[in-house]
Amino acid sequence: MVALVMGLMHAAILFMIGFVAALMINYPQLELQKERILAHSGNAMTVVLLVFAAGIFAGIFLGHQNGRRPGPDPGRLDSRRLGPLVPAGGGADQHAADLRAVQ
Repeated sequence: MVALVMGLMHAAILFMIGFVAALMINYPQLELQKERILAHSGNAMTVVLLVFAAGIFAGIFLGHQNGRRPGPDPGRLDSRRLGPLVPAGGGADQHAADLRAVQ
């Protein structure tokens, strides 16, 4: 944990070292280690495939304009244009100005 917080090694390398150490301590015989790995490999493969699928999906978006272009900046929205769209008094001052302009 200290090595992870201090950034001494990459997190994946620290995970592998910790996994091997825990496996050797908790299951000293090779057959027990194989049994434990095979018992959990189905769930692990599901997660790995899900992560790969998410990466492919993100790559599709990056290949298209959707991934490169950010959404609208809320600070640049024009409240005078959006006022009539906001219900319950959100654009009441603009409605009043519109009514005065019509009269």
